[in-house]
Amino acid sequence: MISNINLKDQYQTANSSYFDVKKQLFNEDNTKKTGVDFSQFFDFYQKSNANLPINFATDYDWKRFKLDILDLKPLDQEQSFEIYYRLLQDLPNNKVATSDLYKQKVAYSFVPDYSLSNFATFSEEKLKKLRPYSNQEFRFSTKKELTKLIPIEDFENAVNSAKNASEARKVINKYFNLEEIIGEILNNDSFSFVGDNGLKNSRYQIELTKDQILGQDYLAKTGQRGVYKLTFYASFTPSFAKEIGADLTKNAKYHFGIALDLNNIFLDKSITENIKISQFSENDYFSTTNQSQNSSNSVNGWHFLNYYNNQIFATEKEREEFLGSLISKIVKTPILSKVEFGEQLAGLDYSQISKYLKLDVKLDPDLTKLAIDKNKIVAKIAGKIQVKNQKDEVIAEKDFSQNVENLELLAKNDDKFADEIKKTKFEFEPKAEKWITEHQGIPRAEILSLVQSNKFDKLKKVLENTRYYGYRFNEDRLKLMVDNYKLPTAEEFAKSTIIPEKKPEGIVSIWNSSLKNTQEINRFFATLAKKDVEFVAKFWFDLLSQFNLIDKEKTPWPEEYTTKDLFQKLGKINLVDSVKPETNGQTANQNEPNFWLFSINNDYLISNDYLKNSFYLHSNFKNTLSLMKTNTELSANFFVDQIRQLSKTIQPKDFSDNSKAKNNKIKDLTSFLVAFYSLVYSKDQGLFTESLGENFGYKIQFELDETPVLANVDGLGTQKNQLKLKYWYNIGPIDKNGDLISVVHETKKETLTLPVNETNKLLTESVEKLDEIAKSFPTSDQFVFLTREDYTNILKQIQVAVNKHPEGTNVNIDNEIKKLPFSLFFKYNYENYGLYAVKEKKITEETVTKPQSTQPEEIPGIIENWPAELGNQDRYRLSLYVYNKQNPNVRSTAPIRVVIIESPQSLLNTTV
Repeated sequence: MISNINLKDQYQTANSSYFDVKKQLFNEDNTKKTGVDFSQFFDFYQKSNANLPINFATDYDWKRFKLDILDLKPLDQEQSFEIYYRLLQDLPNNKVATSDLYKQKVAYSFVPDYSLSNFATFSEEKLKKLRPYSNQEFRFSTKKELTKLIPIEDFENAVNSAKNASEARKVINKYFNLEEIIGEILNNDSFSFVGDNGLKNSRYQIELTKDQILGQDYLAKTGQRGVYKLTFYASFTPSFAKEIGADLTKNAKYHFGIALDLNNIFLDKSITENIKISQFSENDYFSTTNQSQNSSNSVNGWHFLNYYNNQIFATEKEREEFLGSLISKIVKTPILSKVEFGEQLAGLDYSQISKYLKLDVKLDPDLTKLAIDKNKIVAKIAGKIQVKNQKDEVIAEKDFSQNVENLELLAKNDDKFADEIKKTKFEFEPKAEKWITEHQGIPRAEILSLVQSNKFDKLKKVLENTRYYGYRFNEDRLKLMVDNYKLPTAEEFAKSTIIPEKKPEGIVSIWNSSLKNTQEINRFFATLAKKDVEFVAKFWFDLLSQFNLIDKEKTPWPEEYTTKDLFQKLGKINLVDSVKPETNGQTANQNEPNFWLFSINNDYLISNDYLKNSFYLHSNFKNTLSLMKTNTELSANFFVDQIRQLSKTIQPKDFSDNSKAKNNKIKDLTSFLVAFYSLVYSKDQGLFTESLGENFGYKIQFELDETPVLANVDGLGTQKNQLKLKYWYNIGPIDKNGDLISVVHETKKETLTLPVNETNKLLTESVEKLDEIAKSFPTSDQFVFLTREDYTNILKQIQVAVNKHPEGTNVNIDNEIKKLPFSLFFKYNYENYGLYAVKEKKITEETVTKPQSTQPEEIPGIIENWPAELGNQDRYRLSLYVYNKQNPNVRSTAPIRVVIIESPQSLLNTTV
């Protein structure tokens, strides 16, 4: 409870003494004066707050008590007073609770600095609660600022560059409740006195000062990251110093400091955690008219993405602006209007913070995809929210994505624009190649049943199965559309590329190991061409420099250029022959570009009739190329579009006219780019070669072709029974089971003419599963190496097992082959399955005889001689059939064939 009692400061002054105070309390005979409130002469302190006197009238924990001073005695020799007191508390029913009687000796001691130190300690504790202003305080005051809107470096600089302490306090008070706390301290009645004018005055004052160690900064850094120190001093006010007779010339001051943890309260990259962009609502879109809904020219997500992906731009900024213009045809609300603030910026709007920060939305055109939202196809756009300061410097960035619905509004009431969009087509023509010449076929009813029940995936497997038809469906381009693909950088591409030390005259041929087939090369070319012209040019500049085909020291990348003079400046970047070509005993000048053909992965060697992945400078571009190198009025986009149009006039066999093609040397980077773009556009496949979006796929579709089938008669005069099927692909978003949710595009339809065979029944699903295991078993990795002796022993064991079964039956030989390595591999990977040998013919004693030559015996249909194509090793082929242990009566129709090779040493499992 009460831990200490002191005389109030105003009774202990330089101009007073113990006896002066005694005269106010006692008569000359040491009896207490009447009519005097003794409690007004003393300050009572509690143990939990020894610096601040108790105010029994206002303090929450004390106002229920009354202080009762029962007696007061003067102790002249000690210049002290002995005080006897107790506490009273009113109870219900007019009763009073009384505490024990306490006494304490209170000495008279004029030490004014002692009270000053108490005040400083109290002030320090209060100022430790210094806090930044809240969002609400900021909203309703023009004089308060938010720390979250200014970098800590700017705040630190503003405080420390102040001309004096008063200015520094003003800066701090703009962001923190400094004056509020100081005011609370100074207005505390415990620290006031009544002056001669009868008014209450403060005894103390608090001032901000520079750090006492270095004396340089008001806001001083500490050794701890993000923690700063503010230094203050407490002193008597002039009026109180005069009251107590303190000597102000001695400048009595008590310095104290408070540590400010400023981590995470000022502007930094974490501000993006408080910013988000909400999705567009129905009210954000332009209204949908019946005309736009029902027009035959209405567009969907497929048209939108296809049109957008096939536009060419000089710079990334132009592509971004174009994407923004497309969105603005659909959505009337700017994306920035959808910005919302949360957590530390909650309750604020953009207009309130725009004085301090600038928000910008930067779209990433390459991330524009299709998505499924609420069972609707939408365009998913993505980019970054950028937070910039008043200097337009990016402080922080945050990724965002936004769905754009109602894509049919893109060409609302604008049939010409709708036509323009639909001119850009992705044409995928389904193609099925025959693996085998003679199809066995299956019954007509089986095909019709699969079509009518929409079991298209199973029908496709039937058509691919060589037991029935043996078709191969080429879906490479479709796969590219649903697989994610990231264009490599020039440096990454160069790391996986080699260029031969010698090359044919006039040809630069590079080999890139990451491009496995023509479709992947197509995707690489098309994805690169889809980028802005500046990006494409810089990519090839960097790549050709890696191969020393450009001397970037002599002809560096231009420092300054515009979209109108880009090609002119690139025309000054010469290409050089870094590698000497193979010529007829002549050496080419290394510094003179001599090549006319650029080829990837030896494409130029595949055919004399066409080029798929090689490009050259066609004569049709002569005038355009000349203009590109001289004209600075037309944009790069214009020239690329010209190349696109002229590419349609190029025929596949044009390059074979070597007399013309060889004369068109690729001398500079502009010429190289013309050749590159002409190849991409001559393919006429569009630039739609990247993933449509997350969770998109395709499904094959079949329907019966009702067109009559003409009678087909074979060489023996027998009429063949045939059936026509149309097939195509639907493309769209898929669910977790891989099924299409909806269709955004339907490819062209093609027709298959299928022979039907009423006797060749379809295998059951269980047999098909067993066949899949047999076909997928990696026999090429599971060779068996045995000595002649071990081979003969295993052969005899299998023979004994087979002899116990009738012809045409399945024979379980798991025990006989358990030591062969492939058996252990099969057991671990197919634990629910086993292997049979099939007895094809009766085994007689004559079947197994001593060999006439060096060859051991065979068991027909099970272990047979399998001569090596090269060398003279003895090799044998073991044929085994897969069965399910839960249904052992059914086996695969296709065998697993394991090659056994005679070796000086056997490799067997020793663990069984």
